[in-house]
Amino acid sequence: MKKLKGFLFVLCTTLSMGVLTACSNTDTDTYKNYVQGVLDTNFKGVYDDYMKLTNAAETEAAEIYESNITAITDDFLSSGLITDPTEEERERLRQFAIALLNKADYKVKDVEKKDEAYYVNVEIRPYIFYSTLQDKLLTKYSELSEKYLDTDIDSMSNEEYAGYVSEYNEATFALMDEVLNLNEYGEPITVACKIIVTKDYYEINSSDYETIYSTLYVPID
Repeated sequence: MKKLKGFLFVLCTTLSMGVLTACSNTDTDTYKNYVQGVLDTNFKGVYDDYMKLTNAAETEAAEIYESNITAITDDFLSSGLITDPTEEERERLRQFAIALLNKADYKVKDVEKKDEAYYVNVEIRPYIFYSTLQDKLLTKYSELSEKYLDTDIDSMSNEEYAGYVSEYNEATFALMDEVLNLNEYGEPITVACKIIVTKDYYEINSSDYETIYSTLYVPID
């Protein structure tokens, strides 16, 4: 049975920020570089600092970045925003995911010591993307649903159905690109990342880098 494309959606991408531990020390500049490396690996696909501090191989760092690209593309596919994509559309979606990750706007600032713990402050400009896209897609999908209101989707030939799906997919891609180009950001927010230090290693507190992600991309209300 052919599926009618939906026009209500919730994107709830949760990137699983990859983090490897680094050898322990109390060099605050190293902590800053480590946080910078974690963020750059996850969002920019830049691995040098991360590899240097964690002794990770490039393949390990690349897997972290690729997993985030996959998370975004899977989200758009599972939400029904992109349906039955061609190989060309899959590559287009991948390039969109890379562009969306690259929109992450963060600056690693100073390091503070509080109660014997170290915190790296990260200034973030929240990227307003999902809610804007949702508003635009609701309008566009409503227009398209009116066009196909009296159409029996199941009676379409394979060629007709492919054209129907392509029309919706193209509308989605066009609006995704439009919203990306708007570059809408909120006011800067500072997130303090606690560095968990043990005798042998250090790492970012897991709840803090989850906070970073949820701050970088403003979720849908």
